[in-house]
Amino acid sequence: MRLHLCLLAALALAACTPNSADGQTGPVEADTTRFEGVPPGEAVVAERLPITDAVLAEDPPGRALLRDYARRALFPQTIRTAAHLEEVFALRDSVIAHLDPRVEDYFVEEDYALVERFFAEAEAVGLEPLTAEGFVLGVGPGVLLPERVEALGAPDFQLFMAFRAAHARSLSGEYPYADMEPLRQAVLLGERLVYEHPESPHAAAVRDDFEGALLTFMSLHRHDGEWFVGPATTEFYPWASTDEAHRRFAAEDTGSRFHPAVAALLANPSEAGGEALDAVVFATGSDAYMRQHVLDALAEGIDALDVLPLDAGWTYYGAVYRYFPAGDARAAQAVEAARAKGLEAEVQTIPLPFPYEE
Repeated sequence: MRLHLCLLAALALAACTPNSADGQTGPVEADTTRFEGVPPGEAVVAERLPITDAVLAEDPPGRALLRDYARRALFPQTIRTAAHLEEVFALRDSVIAHLDPRVEDYFVEEDYALVERFFAEAEAVGLEPLTAEGFVLGVGPGVLLPERVEALGAPDFQLFMAFRAAHARSLSGEYPYADMEPLRQAVLLGERLVYEHPESPHAAAVRDDFEGALLTFMSLHRHDGEWFVGPATTEFYPWASTDEAHRRFAAEDTGSRFHPAVAALLANPSEAGGEALDAVVFATGSDAYMRQHVLDALAEGIDALDVLPLDAGWTYYGAVYRYFPAGDARAAQAVEAARAKGLEAEVQTIPLPFPYEE
C-alpha cells in the first residue's frame, strides 16, 4: 500500500503545472485554417477515446478538456508552431490532473478487456497508465507527437518531455523494478537536461524526480544471490530487480558523469541481509543533507551509493559508500576504497532498514 500511495503522489505532482488549472489554456492564436477537416472534439472522443471519456463521466470539466486535447493530440497537422506544441502538452497535463485520481476506482473490478482498451486509447494520445500488482493506479505522461516535438521544440523542451515519459514508465509495472531500463533512460535524460540546460525552467521542474531516479538506480545491491533495489532491502516484492540496465549503462553510456559510479557498483555491489549491517559511512545528519552528500559524490563520479537510517527509528541518517552483513570482511576493504577516493569513511553497525518479516 505504501508503494501505491507514493506512486499516486508522485504522479499527482507530475501532472500539476502552472498552466493546468482546470485546463484554462485557451486558444493559442486565431487561426481559421488550423482545424480544417478535423472533426469536433465530441465526435473524436466518441470514436477514439470512449473508455477514457467514461472514466471522466462525472467530471464535465475533465471531459471538455479531453475533447480539446483529442482534437490536437490525434491530429498532428494542427501542431504548426512552438506555441501550438506548448498548448497541446499543457492540455495533456490538465487532462492527467482530472483523469489520474479517477482511474483506480473505475478499473477496480479488474475487467481486463476494458483495461486493455483503455491502454490502447492512452498510448494513442500520449498517456501512460501506471500499474502495480495488477491494478491500474494512475495515469502519467507518455510519448506524445515525437515528430512535432523534434521539429518544433527547443532542445530543453525535447529533453523535458522525453524525461517525463521515461520517468512515468519507471513508476509502473507488475514488479516495478524488474525492468530498470526506463529508469536508466530517466537518469540519462535528466542528466542532460539538468547539466546542459541549468538555467532552463524545465531543468528545475524535473530536478527532484531526476535525483530520485538516480538514487534509486544507484541503490542496486545483492541479497541471497539476487539483485534488489532500495535501501538495503531483502523483500522480493516490490524490490526485486536485475543488473541488465546497469550493465548496459556501463557498456554504452561512457559519456555520462555517472558512468564511473555505475561501473564501480557492478564491480563491487553492496549486500543486504543478516541480523544487522556494517555500513561504510562517510557523513551523518538529516535525510535531506545525506541525500545531497551522495548526489554530490555521484556527480563527481564517486561511487557513494546510498542514504541509510542509522537507527531503528529512522531519525538519523548516513551517507553510505557500501554496506554488508555485520562481520563481513568486505566492509573493512570498502573503507579503504572509500578513503582512497577522498571520503572520510568508517564502519558503523546499524539495524536493517527493512527487517525481513515472514
